[in-house]
Amino acid sequence: MSKEKMDVILKVVVKHFFIEKEVTSTLVMDSLYSGLKALEGQSKCKKGRTKVLDPDEMPAPIVSVDKDMFVLVDDVLLLLERAALEPLPPKDEKGPQNRTKDGNSGEDFNKDSIERDERRLTELGRRTVEIFVLAHIFRYFLVQEFSGSFFL
Repeated sequence: MSKEKMDVILKVVVKHFFIEKEVTSTLVMDSLYSGLKALEGQSKCKKGRTKVLDPDEMPAPIVSVDKDMFVLVDDVLLLLERAALEPLPPKDEKGPQNRTKDGNSGEDFNKDSIERDERRLTELGRRTVEIFVLAHIFRYFLVQEFSGSFFL
């Protein structure tokens, strides 16, 4: 299995998404943060899942967190293929657009909509962090393979 320190990967993510002297979207920041927390929560206890994402809705992870390390759960090349083929989280339907005179149904709809959006943002953030980890480790894997074959 391949692994890399969290701080190395997170520096790459910050450098990529947060440009100095420019405003970064709070949605991007929130998505990446909640995605990282979902990965950490998923790795900490396999039977107790994170509160934000339902375990049935989450695809199998590409990366797990062990102490202060990101660890790939399988071979680099297999995970690259899986990451390329795995679709992004589906955009949820908006639900019924008609409102009733009862005020509670509108509040329930808004609450459901917010929860659905938060789940989607968390899943997108989790996938983004996983892809960055996978890309970083794959780059290292390629350098090792190229260096080994170059000197033969």
